[in-house]
Amino acid sequence: MRGPFTPTLWERQEQDTSDLRQVWFPGSHANIGGGWPDQGIANTTLAWMMDQLSSVGCEFRLNALERAFKTTMKYYTDQEPERALHAGKHKSLNWAEKYIYESNKPIRPWALQSIQSATGPLYNLLGGVPRAPGLYKKINPKNGRPLPEYLQDTNERIHSSVRVRLACEGLGLNDSGVWFCPSLLRYWRPQRVPQQFFDPVSRAAEWGPASSSGQPETEPDQITRTTRANAASAESSQILSQDPSERWVWEYIGPESTAPIIRMMVEENLGPYEQRLLKLTAGKVHVYKYAEKKDVNEFRAYHLRRFRKMMKHLHKMEWHCERKSARLARKKNRV
Repeated sequence: MRGPFTPTLWERQEQDTSDLRQVWFPGSHANIGGGWPDQGIANTTLAWMMDQLSSVGCEFRLNALERAFKTTMKYYTDQEPERALHAGKHKSLNWAEKYIYESNKPIRPWALQSIQSATGPLYNLLGGVPRAPGLYKKINPKNGRPLPEYLQDTNERIHSSVRVRLACEGLGLNDSGVWFCPSLLRYWRPQRVPQQFFDPVSRAAEWGPASSSGQPETEPDQITRTTRANAASAESSQILSQDPSERWVWEYIGPESTAPIIRMMVEENLGPYEQRLLKLTAGKVHVYKYAEKKDVNEFRAYHLRRFRKMMKHLHKMEWHCERKSARLARKKNRV
């Protein structure tokens, strides 16, 4: 057993030309990398990695995602009789907004799968380290302590499954209640903006299950390439129900005194493998399209008592910090 740890974030120096890609997903360490019986979130990260590697020339078996999908579906259907047996003893929460839950149970759709964390007296004693997207600072290599300066050019992005989970009222760690993503919602809010950003993985990419047949063929000419790209782009827009002239971003809303250099994190684009997984797991009520229509100001997370308590505590801390800074400034002026 190891204690809680801080994620290792990379930064690009001015002279670096590395293609740095870092994306935040919902869930704990083992949800992202796999290890819990419910592998739904791990399938999402797997599809993301497949797209990243495909963009630099790697190839995968076209049925790889289907195998992972079928394994996860079997887990849900096998669990249903056991849930029914224990329904009277332990009342479980709906893992989504009622309409989505009733339409899809027992299968949890995309972005709504279980996120788990190990529990027990020893784990409680060890505590945890909250994540802080967009707010990590440089580390002193001599003593390992954080420096005042923020990391530069981390190219952090937020995966769209975060917004979809919030919009659809997915559950938090260990299905303990509606998820309010404290690591992110402390200082960031989702916003749709009429702006475009460069994506290493294009919506219209031609690899993977989104390609025409998946069969080996001769090198296509320019007209064929253009036709495929347009078709892939049209299919992507249909799957994602998203205006291609707009993008989702997460904007910093915290105090000026602690504002990072980069105040906007872009929502990650979905590549061909991710779109394929979404198509398989979107549910009878398409969760992505549902989230697209949802007013972000109406997220249930904002109305939770735990969320309001967290924000009240943060505002109180900010007020004390501002007063302390003002006192130090006055003292400096007198000197």
